[in-house]
Amino acid sequence: AANGLLILPKGGEGKTMADQCDTYLLGPLPALTQEELKDLCSTERVQVSGGCCHHQHSTATSSEGHAHPKRSGETKQKIKFSVGALTVSDRASQGVYEDKSGLEITKFFESRPEGYTVSESKICPDEKADIQRIVKEMVDKDINLILTTGGTGFTERDITPEAVKELLEREAPGLVFKIMESGLKFTKFAVLSRPVAGTCGKSLIITLPGKPKAVKENLEILEEILPHALHHLIGEKHLH
Repeated sequence: AANGLLILPKGGEGKTMADQCDTYLLGPLPALTQEELKDLCSTERVQVSGGCCHHQHSTATSSEGHAHPKRSGETKQKIKFSVGALTVSDRASQGVYEDKSGLEITKFFESRPEGYTVSESKICPDEKADIQRIVKEMVDKDINLILTTGGTGFTERDITPEAVKELLEREAPGLVFKIMESGLKFTKFAVLSRPVAGTCGKSLIITLPGKPKAVKENLEILEEILPHALHHLIGEKHLH
């Protein structure tokens, strides 16, 4: 085990111990591997040699306004996930009305630029062949997250779930359950939506309702889950 932990403030008057500082673990550390030392002394710059670890902490600001070093084990999104949006609507595809649902998807992820980039946004009619063609094109481009909106209801033309389900290699019923469970908190009519979710290649595909408000609510429900799921799907090392 380490003999001690010494934190030395770097130069500069008026700086507190919580400002930029160096951290040293002193003494023999036979029980820890080099990778474990790096985790212990995480984040930006780590040097391990001779059983000792030297690291310059980056600082963050607490809710009280005080800076403090980042703690080991904090989740940090390493990459940007690509997002593809597909609005399935006869009338929107004909220009009868504005595609507000697809715009809602774009706005949601563009407001989170540190983690996502919207690669494509498409519109197609409620036709199985069109839906599958566009989704397949997005999968072939390795778009990480593919979201459809519209066509999940009970009308004769609502065929998005059926079209997408045929493309899935692995279904994700847990995501569907989460969407349905949380959706019922907003409206009893959530039971009339027929979402499907699953993976195809390195893409996670989820069908969302057609109303902009429901799209936003569903995305907020999934927001904390998506990075975890996508990191695993694309083979990125688990961050936790």
